[in-house]
Amino acid sequence: MSSACRNNIIRQKQLCGASAIEYLVGLAALLTALLAPVFNGKSAADLLVDAIKHEHAGYSYAISKP
Repeated sequence: MSSACRNNIIRQKQLCGASAIEYLVGLAALLTALLAPVFNGKSAADLLVDAIKHEHAGYSYAISKP
């Protein structure tokens, strides 16, 4: 195997490792944004769950009507 080919393989592995770190940093930022308290001590994830529960309760009520 030539040195140019070997260097190319090493470079590809380094790039793959760099992109994995970027994905992990992005995931950490997303989790922080979803779980950090935003409004009255509730996180964005809590607000989303409450909204889904509220909409489901309205839907359940509407389909139970004759």
